[in-house]
Amino acid sequence: MTNVHLNTTVIDHGARKLRAKLRKAKAIELDTGIFKESMTPDGQSISEYAAANEFGARMRNGGDIPERSFMRSTMRENMEKYRSMEVQLLGQYLLGNRTLESVYNTLGEEIAGDIVEKIVDLRTPPNAPATILKKNSSNPLVDKGHMRKAVRHKLKTLLF
Repeated sequence: MTNVHLNTTVIDHGARKLRAKLRKAKAIELDTGIFKESMTPDGQSISEYAAANEFGARMRNGGDIPERSFMRSTMRENMEKYRSMEVQLLGQYLLGNRTLESVYNTLGEEIAGDIVEKIVDLRTPPNAPATILKKNSSNPLVDKGHMRKAVRHKLKTLLF
């Protein structure tokens, strides 16, 4: 009977360091949109106006605001782009080239920019003729620019 001895060498290509970095990683929540505290200069809620347009609303005066989704539709149309971008940015984090905050700030800025673009570009359903006369514009989601300027992102670190 012959004894066979195998000599093995473990070559670590950074896996231990990577696992340690992942264990230390924080959970970060990214919220993007128009937040409750957003107000016009005269104190009106921008988030309420945004929600009425995003989901549609029945008005007390009998008029209706039709649904003009600009946030949900932006997310639906760009989800693959955001996922791909997140993977790429997280790769940069794992290589030590970014912080997690930087990853999600960059992603939040991209999403916010796309939402603003949708606000500016959306044309349907069109404004009612009386609304066009009142605001001197046929762009359904742009009047004074308050909603467009209120789009932002926030990061929240989650503790476990």
